[in-house]
Amino acid sequence: PGVWLGQKEEETIILKKAQQAPNGMEGFSRLSFFDIQESGFNWKGEWVSTDGTVEYPFWNIFCKKR
Repeated sequence: PGVWLGQKEEETIILKKAQQAPNGMEGFSRLSFFDIQESGFNWKGEWVSTDGTVEYPFWNIFCKKR
């Protein structure tokens, strides 16, 4: 649950949602959709600290149209 907010930044769609890290550190989850083409797209999920100094990727997915 929760609301993802975002926008398109150049050729990448970026969505964010507030989320604490397991250690209680404040931050947000960020989903980035990129390399968007007719044949597919790529996306990655990351946890990012509020000040942007810590970025922890939790997945990288490559989607291909079949």
